[in-house]
Amino acid sequence: MEKIFIFIIMLIFPQVNNGNEINRQNSDSIIVIFWKGEIDRSVSCPCSQTFKNANAIKTDTTICLKSKYFDKIKNAIKSADVIKNEGYCNSKLFVKIDSMKICLCDFNKAFNANDEQVSLDVSVIYLIKWKSGFYNYIKKEYLQYFDEIKMYGIPPDYVYMYTDAKKPFKDNPIMKVCLVKEDK
Repeated sequence: MEKIFIFIIMLIFPQVNNGNEINRQNSDSIIVIFWKGEIDRSVSCPCSQTFKNANAIKTDTTICLKSKYFDKIKNAIKSADVIKNEGYCNSKLFVKIDSMKICLCDFNKAFNANDEQVSLDVSVIYLIKWKSGFYNYIKKEYLQYFDEIKMYGIPPDYVYMYTDAKKPFKDNPIMKVCLVKEDK
């Protein structure tokens, strides 16, 4: 119950920074926001509401991606077609490219900002989670249960980000990453 209270507080009162962080990022960037660790929430929140205050969350890190990875993610998200008109998911990650926003949910489902399920290949979902550092906040023994890990394996640069059991998220349970294309 305490975890749910913390998450509600974080959604209502996100970290505030000077200006609109997403708009200040490189215009050719991919913003990824995720909950650190394996979060069990008794109440799911639709994609349209989960990261409603995403613009106000401070960017934790910027990661340069090789063009092939960056372009694969960007093209897949921009071309994701609606496969169901309505849906509900337990959002784990929020991804924003230009005006396109999607949530990655349990069981590798993806939903757009209108809470419609969209088609997104599991290889792209794996790539987003890998390159954003999402897997680094999950213990290795739990990763074996992820379908995409069963298919593609644990990322070669995986390093578990140890968290203290008494204060599991250090200062903030949310991580915001800006993925940019590496200069050639």
